[in-house]
Amino acid sequence: MTMDHRHASSRRRRWLAALLLGLPVAVAGVSGTAYAQRAAGDDQKTEQEDAAKKGQVLTERTFKQVTEAQKAIEEKRYAQAQQILDGLLKGELQPYERAIVLQTMGYVFTEQDNYRRAAEIFEQALALKILPEAQQHSLLYNLAQLYMATDQFQKSLQKFKEWFAVAQNPQAEAYVAYANVYAQLEDMRSAIPLMEKAISMSPNPKKEWYDFILGLYFETKQFTKVADTLELLISRYPKEKRYYIQLAGIYSEIKKEKETLAVMELAYKAGHLDKSEELVQLAQLWMYHDVPYRGALLLQTNMEKGRIKGTKENWELLANAWIASREIPKSIDPLRRAAELSNDGEGFIRLAQAYLEREDWKSAVDALEKGIAKGGLKNQGSAFLLEGVASFNLKDLDKAERAFTRAAEFSSTARTARQWLTHVEKAQLAEQEKAEQAAAVTPASAPQP
Repeated sequence: MTMDHRHASSRRRRWLAALLLGLPVAVAGVSGTAYAQRAAGDDQKTEQEDAAKKGQVLTERTFKQVTEAQKAIEEKRYAQAQQILDGLLKGELQPYERAIVLQTMGYVFTEQDNYRRAAEIFEQALALKILPEAQQHSLLYNLAQLYMATDQFQKSLQKFKEWFAVAQNPQAEAYVAYANVYAQLEDMRSAIPLMEKAISMSPNPKKEWYDFILGLYFETKQFTKVADTLELLISRYPKEKRYYIQLAGIYSEIKKEKETLAVMELAYKAGHLDKSEELVQLAQLWMYHDVPYRGALLLQTNMEKGRIKGTKENWELLANAWIASREIPKSIDPLRRAAELSNDGEGFIRLAQAYLEREDWKSAVDALEKGIAKGGLKNQGSAFLLEGVASFNLKDLDKAERAFTRAAEFSSTARTARQWLTHVEKAQLAEQEKAEQAAAVTPASAPQP
């Protein structure tokens, strides 16, 4: 079972855009300009006075130009927004003004998916340490996301650490993003508690989060936790086939054979087993757990409907299932089909053995001859020996003699073959004597005319 839950770069970019586009690029609530003060109420004036004491103020000119640049960003006039902001940066700016302009410039590049440049500019804004605390924290989080989107995972990790150190009541999504960085750095064990935290604090965790933590558990070989999580997912998403298959695989890995069968049966009843290999696996499990008849019926029905591939191996499996079910006659056709598909004659030898069980001597001889002719036999002497036995029972003593003579050439069957040759010789003598006796009897004389 493969479980690679690392986000691709394109997926990270889409995720990042969704996060950043929802963030305000304006400097709302922190203007402090004479222009803004005239329109503000008493409470906002107090807030602005506090900001002014901290140096967090914009001149009316800077405020208007930043606002104009923000409008250009909203209207996707990025070149114009950049031109306005570049002009501001070339002029005389107080540290707070420079931080606001840089922050806004960072959004220009973010909107154009130039995340590396955006990160560089956000770093400059952050380094001034003049922005209000909430904006500083927001920039930290944005930088963590930007570095992740540009595969700069060590930098992303550092920003996440700084952000979590000051964040109040982080949301579950933040823990997921933090865990993803650890996963990208192949530190799965550090990622796991973060994902567990995200899932535990969310009233309705996303399915993708469970998929993510499944991969983490699997990579760290915590198979019991993988199984527990998959059981939960099956209860929540009973129509999701892959969870059944994965759980069966995990149970097999941790040697819980009965549970493996139970999950596969559940998947079969839910209509999820639609691949040849999956149906064959269930049949094999039934045979392993001494229920060969159910395995045989499953194979027979689905092979007839074309759901299970008619390969040599699958026909052999069906034959074995019928044989294990003591349904020897039903094994004949699968054995024949498997023999015809085989590259050697072994399949015809097995078919012949089934005929011998039924004392169908003629069919056994035909199958043995085909097997010997096809070649590639593991024990050619045994094949000749069986041919001799079948021919003997058909009272074809000449063919039996030839077959036993060939079997006597092989060390593994020489002794038995010679014993049979003695029987054949006796039978031949008995037939000869019988013929001679019949010939010696004078027929009744014909009546005289």
